[in-house]
Amino acid sequence: MKNTFTRTMLFAAAAMTLGATVASAQFVSSKFKAEIPFAFQVGDQKFTAGSYSASVNVSIGGIRTLFIGHPDGSGKRVAMSTGIVSSAPGIATTDPKLVFRCGDSGCSLVQLWPGNGPGGLIFGSPKGSSVGTQKLAVIRLQTVLAD
Repeated sequence: MKNTFTRTMLFAAAAMTLGATVASAQFVSSKFKAEIPFAFQVGDQKFTAGSYSASVNVSIGGIRTLFIGHPDGSGKRVAMSTGIVSSAPGIATTDPKLVFRCGDSGCSLVQLWPGNGPGGLIFGSPKGSSVGTQKLAVIRLQTVLAD
């Protein structure tokens, strides 16, 4: 009985580790830079137009975090993704990009596609966003090689 329990626990631990590794493989150590020509929000955080560097990390628990700031390291802030989005089956997104929803109350980041797999990250719209006329703005990201 004890051996069965031990084997079951080891199997469960291995499965959780493998699952976390596979789930996070698309996002770990992704580093980018971009020129964003308009002011924008990520959640309730506001950013001015300008040059930005960004990195995406995934914790062992699967929490996807975006670190965004200026290339010199100043103004770095953290935003948590609210979920993931997948492209059509069998289609990998090769171009890393940011997708913004822009409307009467400004632009907010709604998706980040790292370009190394079939998935992207979703970010929630800020509180009080308008539901009037909206358009999408797509900003291409430049991948930065890891140190």
